[in-house]
Formats: sequence, C-alpha cells, structure tokens
Amino acid sequence: MNYRKIGKNKILWALLIILLLFPPLYTRIPALFFYIKGYSHFRNDDYDRAIANLTRAAEFSPKSFAFYQTRGYAYLAKGEYDLAIEDFNRVTKVSRISRVFFSRGIAFHQKGDLGPAITDYSTAIEIKSEYPQALFRRGTAYLEQGRFEEAHRDFSAACRLGLEPACRESDRREHPYP
Repeated sequence: MNYRKIGKNKILWALLIILLLFPPLYTRIPALFFYIKGYSHFRNDDYDRAIANLTRAAEFSPKSFAFYQTRGYAYLAKGEYDLAIEDFNRVTKVSRISRVFFSRGIAFHQKGDLGPAITDYSTAIEIKSEYPQALFRRGTAYLEQGRFEEAHRDFSAACRLGLEPACRESDRREHPYP
C-alpha cells in the first residue's frame, strides 16, 4: 500500500472541506492577491494600475474596507476627490481610522467644502489627539473662513507637536489674528 498517496489524498480532502466550510477563505485569496498588487502600484505612484487592482480586490471581497481605504488614497493622489470621498465614506461606516477622516477632510478641502473638511479634521483629532497635520489643515481651513483665533490656536498646537510649517504660520504677523 502506498502511504504517500493516502497522505496526499487526506490533505486534498482536508483542503476541500475547509473551502466548503469557510467560503470567505477562498474568496479572500484572490482579493489579497489583487490588494498586494494594487498596494504595490500605489507605493510606486502608479495610481491608475493601483485603482484597477484594488477595484478587482473589492469585487472578490466587497465587505473588506482596506481595499476602499487604499483606493481612496489613490483617488486622492490623482485629484479625483469625489471618488476618494466615496471610498472614504465606505470605510468610515465600519471603522474610525484617524487617517481616513484626515484624508477625506483633505478631499473636501481641495473641493472647497470647508465645513465638511473641518468636521473631518476635528474627528481625526478626536481619534488621535496628537495629530499635528490635522491641526495644521484644520487651522488652514479656519483661516480660509476668516476664523483667525481658531486658526491661530490650531497652528500653535501643531507647532507644539513639532510641525515646522505650523510654527512659521503661527509666528506670521501679516494675518490679523493675535
């Protein structure tokens, strides 16, 4: 009797049972493959290919927010703000990640929607209290709204956290805030 053949058959049967009992496992493998490819393209600033692969990943596992999060960053980098906001909205429904709120705030800010931008920057700061970039961006949005005291407060807080551009902005005398 060939024991090697029995061993291989048992492994194949075990894999088949696992795939039948846990269907998300076999749908996640291709999703993971496309995610890794998409993330690699994103890291290499090839946003179109990143978006294409991340879209494929989302097709295999539509409930996984990581694909939408990374694709949102790619859309943001391309300047496709409405699509970035759409993907970030999907993520914020299931998770509170400060960087996602911050990035969605940037997308709103770039579109000129200062109210939602400030709300998202504030949420990012609420989640991660020492977030100098979010403080600086919110300060910039306040400045654009003419809310000079709030802007100065945020620039000063970001400066205390070590963000050099915030220190320069806080020290400027040409703005009419104290």
